[in-house]
Amino acid sequence: MAVQYRVLLLSLPLLQIVCLDLGFPANEYEYSVKRDSLREKEKQFAGESLPMSEDEQIVDRYLQLLKWQEFKATRKTGFPPSRPLEETLDTIVHSDVYRVLKTLPKGGLLHSHENHQLSRSILMDIVWNCRDFQHLYILPENHPTDPWTLDFFISPPPGEGWEKVKAPKPHTKEVILHRQTLLGVLTERARRYPSDAAERWRQMDPLWKRSAPLIANVVVKRLYLAAMWREVLTDGVQYIETRKNLGPGAQQLYSLDTHRKYEPTYGKRYLDPSGELEINMTLLLLREFQNTRPDFIGFRRIIYGHHQESVSQMKAKVDRVVQYHRKYPGHVVAFDIVGEEDAGYSLLYHVDALVELHDKAIGGSTIPIYLHNAETNWPDDLMTSFEPEVDISTTQDDTLDAVLLGASRVGHGLGFIKRPYLMKLLKQRRVAIETCPTSNQLLGYVPDLRNHPAVHYIRSGIPVVLASDDPGSFGYDHVTVDWYQAFMAWGLRLADLKLLAINSLRHSGMSVSEIRTAIDMKWAPKWRDYIARIKAEACAFNTELEKVRFKRILPTSAPSGVTATVHVFGSHFEYGMCKTLKCKFGEKTSAQTTYVSNNHFTCTTPALDVGMRRSVTVSLSVSFDGGKSYIQTGINFTYKDEGRSETAKYNTGCTWLIIASFIMCFHNNISSA
Repeated sequence: MAVQYRVLLLSLPLLQIVCLDLGFPANEYEYSVKRDSLREKEKQFAGESLPMSEDEQIVDRYLQLLKWQEFKATRKTGFPPSRPLEETLDTIVHSDVYRVLKTLPKGGLLHSHENHQLSRSILMDIVWNCRDFQHLYILPENHPTDPWTLDFFISPPPGEGWEKVKAPKPHTKEVILHRQTLLGVLTERARRYPSDAAERWRQMDPLWKRSAPLIANVVVKRLYLAAMWREVLTDGVQYIETRKNLGPGAQQLYSLDTHRKYEPTYGKRYLDPSGELEINMTLLLLREFQNTRPDFIGFRRIIYGHHQESVSQMKAKVDRVVQYHRKYPGHVVAFDIVGEEDAGYSLLYHVDALVELHDKAIGGSTIPIYLHNAETNWPDDLMTSFEPEVDISTTQDDTLDAVLLGASRVGHGLGFIKRPYLMKLLKQRRVAIETCPTSNQLLGYVPDLRNHPAVHYIRSGIPVVLASDDPGSFGYDHVTVDWYQAFMAWGLRLADLKLLAINSLRHSGMSVSEIRTAIDMKWAPKWRDYIARIKAEACAFNTELEKVRFKRILPTSAPSGVTATVHVFGSHFEYGMCKTLKCKFGEKTSAQTTYVSNNHFTCTTPALDVGMRRSVTVSLSVSFDGGKSYIQTGINFTYKDEGRSETAKYNTGCTWLIIASFIMCFHNNISSA
């Protein structure tokens, strides 16, 4: 029985804490105050909150209106973020939300694979119109290993089945294009099981190389890069970093040459065994492009190894990226390891090579690592490596190694949601997560994007950037699709979108001074122009006062001696999105009215006349024109008599609760003795 009493005595302070701080509000007013406090603490927990100008607030209200209309239109027929992209892409790109987000200045695109960024349709147009088109060949649909692969040859390798595209019976561009994207080749089984990541990777794997030989053609390469930069600009992206493999083992730049000495390589004259020609050619093209488009901030590359490479291959890649980074620090900015994590070696398997990145950088700057990480939906006690007898770590444990190796960005990062302590470290160290929602859905990791972990990262204060991964080869082409999905599915507001854009420049591979210039001189003017344009569209939108409805307020009463924040809930408050709201309690005007959303605003209660202590009930009216005219809400608010403070009543109630609990426990102990 002594033990039972000890438990009771220890529990009394806890009971008091629960009573006073966490629950048991004495009345509706106290409940409302606690609710406001809880919401404020939640905002503080999320960290940075950008201030919003009046014009930005108007644009935010307009975006919320468009979101609500999109939700109502698709809720019963198929809310796009909750459905497979192959069913919803057309709905997305023809929506008003997409249209308005299309030109939103998005800052940088930090997670993109260069050969798979540009629309395959644009790539096919480049190829069909280039001088080498007459030398374009294809492996036919019935080829046993590599159907629909495209390449240029003066004379193709004999016996492999290559067919000329420009033949008496030509292969049509439309048919070929359909076989170049994941959305075009998805099988019925892959569609039936949208969470089967392995099956979707099996569909995707052949696509990595179907058009890669085309992009290595030096003529196509020049046109490809310029088209890629133009296309991201049309998506509101001003800066891009791409993952790229360069040097030995990579697809080399080549030109076609009819000279006999190139017959052994089927007419290909390889130009760039070291990868440096491609770097220098790219830098020259970039300068030319920026001369015509000064709003384009820049383009840099992240050199990568592959999860299926051996230890020796990975060490060779590390040596190479060190050389590139030293010689081209403004172009080669980081190292990564790419590929399907669940079907390759873990980071721990390659840890010796990765540690050398720091050792070999002595005398120069440390090479950042931006690691693809935890792109998996498996738990951390299941081994997914394709050689578990030699690889001792799980995909989930790659999260540990990314933190230990000092990754300054992580790609995808889905598995961090299961590692709360590591999430805390990401937040403390300001490690950005490059989240690619549409890729995660298409590859089966997050079929319903309303459940994507990135929204948890954002609300936890971890830096997040939005990216597209491989939109060209996936078949959806534009990063605005990712912004649409995130905006619709994650409860984001304009302030969140603004922070995502700024994050994408803050966490780029640029220097601190370059980042500051990029934000202040390049991005910010675009943002101001965008806000002005969308504000004008918002204020021209047809809204009707007759649709405004007031449904309830919280609280409905408050002590007469306090200034209370009263929440007004209803619908169609967008009528006032470009107007000045005011509240009136009886005949007294509220000192502050704050527009929260299109179904919610708040008013502070004006003080009663001096000396008034009795309870008073007044009507609540609202003005949408700055106080020129008011409409009645049909809702009343009560100033309560301060004769006895509500807090005193509340504390008394808690005291009696504690005493009653003690008596009950004492009685139970006596009864059981």
